[in-house]
Amino acid sequence: MFRFVLQLRFFFVLLLGGLLLACSKPVEKGDEKIAIRPCPSGKNLVVCFFEEAEHEGDNYGVPLESTPIHKLRFAFRDAITLPLEELRVKRYADDKGESDKLAFHELLSAYFVSDSSVSPGDEGFYDAIKDPEALEMLEGWLSSFDSHYERMAAFIEEGEVACGPSDNIAVCFFASAPPQGDHSPEPVRDALRDALTLSLEELRTRRYADYSMKPDQWTFEEVIGSTFTGGVRNRKGHVIDSHTEGFLEAVKQPEARPVLEKLLANSEEHVLEYNDLEEFRRKNASGD
Repeated sequence: MFRFVLQLRFFFVLLLGGLLLACSKPVEKGDEKIAIRPCPSGKNLVVCFFEEAEHEGDNYGVPLESTPIHKLRFAFRDAITLPLEELRVKRYADDKGESDKLAFHELLSAYFVSDSSVSPGDEGFYDAIKDPEALEMLEGWLSSFDSHYERMAAFIEEGEVACGPSDNIAVCFFASAPPQGDHSPEPVRDALRDALTLSLEELRTRRYADYSMKPDQWTFEEVIGSTFTGGVRNRKGHVIDSHTEGFLEAVKQPEARPVLEKLLANSEEHVLEYNDLEEFRRKNASGD
């Protein structure tokens, strides 16, 4: 009898494990296996979808009006402001630029990948859009899209090279990541200079000063990541950053060179300004 009880318990453990695996079904996402997460009963479908979503529209070209960001800004604004009856029949341009082709839910499916079991085409998805928690989620995405679009527009107006059909991830990153930070700009100046002059293998082994200016500490990717931050963001972070696989290779491609040259010129000016400011501070501190 005791053995029978143990066997019965073991059977239930196996059954429970099978149910858990069924509720967390692995699927392919590129080369990565992910687990589909079910939406709890009663939870807003829009929130479920976006909590597990990543924006996949990272190929930004010129003209800016043809980019995914441009379309998504209008679509999300419509979702927030239009009555549901109008949103259901509203159509947006597809990847080929043909207008009035994609419904709102089709646009989401085209430019988002979500680990959630919810699909934008599911019954009840549109009805969930107008709930306050869903509207707050959509407003957060819209704010992110607006900020990124403005940075891209300013970048193009200044004559920079935006990420075109080549889909060079280094160009995409620098186009959407303005320099930040108040530390010495000398390491990033040196890194940009090396990116233009050294071979790929030499660049891999090169090391630069860190925040404290201790020499030979940071890799090229670490220096760039410490200075350039931004890009399209979601709850999981950047779409592209300086540690993205293939970033160094992309830096050495011809289409990245004009961007690097412009950034280097700006960085050299920044070094002069920074050193002048540091000299001014030293003089004030010493009372000279």
